[in-house]
Amino acid sequence: MIINIEVSEFKMYIFNRIILLSAGFFLCIVSFSQQPERNRHILDSLLKLLPIVHDTVRIDCLNGLAWHYSQLGDKVDSINYYATQAYKESMKRNYIHGVAESFLSQSQFEISFHGDFPKAEQLGLESLKWYNKTGNKSHISRVYFEIGFSLFVQGFFREAAGYLDTSYDISKKLGDSSEMTGPAGIRGWIYLGSGDYAKSYESFHEELILSEQYNFKIARLYALVGIADILKALGDYSTALSYHRIAFEDSEQYKNLDIDIRMEIPELYTLIGKYDSAKYYFDHTDTSTNRPLAAYLVLTGELVFLQKQYDNGLNNFFRSLNYHRQINDRDFTVRTLLDISKTYFTTQDFKAAFKYAQEGLFIARQINSKKYISDGCKILYEIYNQRYQADSALKYYREYITVKDSIETDQVKGRLVAYTYEQKIDLLNKEKEIQKIQLQKESLLRNILIGSAFVLLLLGSIVFRNIILKRKNEKQQKEILQNELKLQKLENEKTKAELLQQASELEMQALRAQINPHFIFNCLNSIKLYTSQNNTEAAADYLTKFSRLIRLVLENSRTERVTLASELEVLRLYIEMEAMRFKEKLKYTISIEKNIDADYIEVPSLLLQPYVENAIWHGLMHKEQGGNIDIKAITKDDSLLIVTIKDDGIGRAKAAELKSKTATLHKSFGMKITSERIELINAKYKTVNSVTIDDLKGETGEPAGTLVTIQIQV
Repeated sequence: MIINIEVSEFKMYIFNRIILLSAGFFLCIVSFSQQPERNRHILDSLLKLLPIVHDTVRIDCLNGLAWHYSQLGDKVDSINYYATQAYKESMKRNYIHGVAESFLSQSQFEISFHGDFPKAEQLGLESLKWYNKTGNKSHISRVYFEIGFSLFVQGFFREAAGYLDTSYDISKKLGDSSEMTGPAGIRGWIYLGSGDYAKSYESFHEELILSEQYNFKIARLYALVGIADILKALGDYSTALSYHRIAFEDSEQYKNLDIDIRMEIPELYTLIGKYDSAKYYFDHTDTSTNRPLAAYLVLTGELVFLQKQYDNGLNNFFRSLNYHRQINDRDFTVRTLLDISKTYFTTQDFKAAFKYAQEGLFIARQINSKKYISDGCKILYEIYNQRYQADSALKYYREYITVKDSIETDQVKGRLVAYTYEQKIDLLNKEKEIQKIQLQKESLLRNILIGSAFVLLLLGSIVFRNIILKRKNEKQQKEILQNELKLQKLENEKTKAELLQQASELEMQALRAQINPHFIFNCLNSIKLYTSQNNTEAAADYLTKFSRLIRLVLENSRTERVTLASELEVLRLYIEMEAMRFKEKLKYTISIEKNIDADYIEVPSLLLQPYVENAIWHGLMHKEQGGNIDIKAITKDDSLLIVTIKDDGIGRAKAAELKSKTATLHKSFGMKITSERIELINAKYKTVNSVTIDDLKGETGEPAGTLVTIQIQV
């Protein structure tokens, strides 16, 4: 991770995967099905049974001993001994299920006591291979879990999710809800890492419910920590600290959590800016073993970096990097690489900063971490900018903005999900005192207020931007009129030509800046309706599309020509939003000829949308059953692009007969200025762009829609 000096620019940060590396956490997950007292009772019974049983029953007894010893987390030699004996006797008797179980025990042994996750993964896959050869599938859900856990720790999140889902589904199908707790918890971390806060909330909440149902105290603490990390990812560090304090109330169990989790408290203090408190907790951290020491070095390195102690920070980062590379912890490796790059950049050692940023970005792409990809692209953009390499700087800046937008979209959805979480808060501490429950409700209320303020700020900025553009448009049109008056008074033809050219450019800028205010306010009303109906998912989806559409319209309005792909994306977003408003009665298709390179061909910006808008409001809004719009792009030759917009609406004649006020406004606003704009483009660039509109007829001559054909020189 790179802790940015500009904290407001990046509030989202996910860095908790390391807490799942410990054997302690794994043991608490895999041992959920049995309490320690019951495990010891079963062990005593199996030890008495072992000398008097034979054949496959003896092998099952050996595997049972290895399994229950591993659940208790003691007598390492006994676990290895019984698992090995079970394997040997199973191979001797060709007992397939026994072989599968022995590999399962060996896989867990590697995870719990050696931390060799690649080897544990291979042993788990070997166990699964043998399970697939036998009809006895008992404990196969544990195999999928161990493989998924091993992949997760190595940073292969997508692959891990598949195995964990299978483990969860098998346990659910068998009705063994205690075995669902482990997969549910780890899936919460995976969803959190990918920015899917809704599913992450669901997973941690389910882990919390199951842990309370079966009195799994450690699991309950991990669920609370998971919820705290969601809040941390959304930038609510104070509330995240309060969840750690709730977990800390069970002080005896909290001491059993990974030391990496306990280091989150000083890390949160670092993010809040309370460096003295952070240092106090770091100074009381046990770093007597390598892995906690490596995490400690990264976190304290980031602390001293913020305090501008760059040499101390680099020393900590490099010591930590060596260890994380040794254990193939790619998540912490990329985090440390980007920390090093950020430090070198700050000290103006751009060559070293470039080296470590490139390596960090390469690994970030492998593990598909949006946060790290965003950080890496930002550093490389800044380095290239310092070197005056504009093309490379622009490339990484665009990717940085794209990923950053995706992260911010995930954050908006996460805050909207938090709205409904207040209803679940009672389940977190149903046996706690009223005062503690009220504290959590107040925390959630703060989150809701933060989310509400964010949404209102976003909507306000959009409206404000629209007002500014309208004023700019009015100013530009005023300038156009002034220039036209000057042209009438000028006798010099050369001066007239120059002023005509200036007026043409100003008018084209004004036309490109037009954004239909009716459409914007209709969209805002739709978002308000979804919010009032408590339909947060629909509101989030609609708001995401709306934000993307406004961004594209504003970006495209700054240039005369845009790519065909960008223009069609504007159409797709516009139609989808209108379809959501009209309850999905509107259907559409957008297709382009195979030989068209939509990312290469350029067309006048915002040229097609008025005709699509006209088709919806003229032809389709009056049809109760809705209708269809088909948009096709073909080429007649290398220099001519033909775009057709076909609808099956009521036709122009019927629309004129109805004399719809709304339709008339849309027509005068969109169709007229677009026609004038095409004339200006043709006059300025000596092109022959054209638009034809044909009325379609059915078999019996009745109106069957409208076909708009637009020919564009490219």
